[in-house]
Amino acid sequence: NSEILLGKIGGVFLTGLLQFVVFVIASRFIFQLNWGSSLTGLVLMTLAVVLAFTSLGTLIAAFARDENQANIIGTVVTLVFAALGGNFAPAQNFPTWLEQLSKITITRWGLDGFSDLTMHNLGLGDVMPEVSVLIGLSAVLFALALTRFQRRIAR
Repeated sequence: NSEILLGKIGGVFLTGLLQFVVFVIASRFIFQLNWGSSLTGLVLMTLAVVLAFTSLGTLIAAFARDENQANIIGTVVTLVFAALGGNFAPAQNFPTWLEQLSKITITRWGLDGFSDLTMHNLGLGDVMPEVSVLIGLSAVLFALALTRFQRRIAR
């Protein structure tokens, strides 16, 4: 059972990674988007963001009764995370309590890291805090998902 689960998660991760790589390449050549001077920083941020969203999707799948419910929950969670994470308005402009709450979202850390690379032309060392938090969030989300899957299998 765990091998099947890991295989599915690995497939989702690789699909997400491929989509992100295509996005980065296309945005560079079609829109001349400058992804910064740190290729290593970009690679690590990409891996960390894709891993975090894969773990979030795994957690959603662990709690959903079926694929339709997972899609609905995923859409709602994505929109809430986007809003809280600063994708619609800068999180730094939020009231203090909401700005602090935004720090539990993948989107906040992803946006901060990619902004450091693209807008501020910072390097690998500058995005390591974001990469570390994203990996930590991934570990927590995967652990919660695994616990839930184990309980479902035990029933």
